[in-house]
Amino acid sequence: MAVGPAGARERGVARLRQWLASRSGLYLISGGIGLIAAWVAVGFIGQVTTGAQLERRVMAYRAEITAIAATNTAIARMVQYAASPAYAERVARETLGYAREGDAVLLPARLQRAATPTATIAAEPEPPPGDPGSLVRLRPNWQRWLDVLLRQS
Repeated sequence: MAVGPAGARERGVARLRQWLASRSGLYLISGGIGLIAAWVAVGFIGQVTTGAQLERRVMAYRAEITAIAATNTAIARMVQYAASPAYAERVARETLGYAREGDAVLLPARLQRAATPTATIAAEPEPPPGDPGSLVRLRPNWQRWLDVLLRQS
């Protein structure tokens, strides 16, 4: 029984088909497991990437919170200083030209002469003592000195 090459080929193909038919369930299960493993791997990589992005966001928000806390602290200090008597005294001295009781206020002679009432001012009726218009708001002392010194030179 010599079979030629065509017969051997047919027998080989028949054996292969039989073997594949007996193992097709195994290949199907293996392929399914492989697909599930690939799907899990892709999902895991996506979760790792998302976690890294969220961690970067958290770090950026923490830095922003630190900057805002520093700003809030600075504002709280400014508010505390603005409510203090030292700030009120500074504003009274610099802006309103007030002096503390016991301070020696020096007025240049030129300003004193200008501050004396003239005949036209004396002719006007004097306001009542409680009238706020009778108070004269003077410029700060340093500005008056600067005016005097710059006019003389």
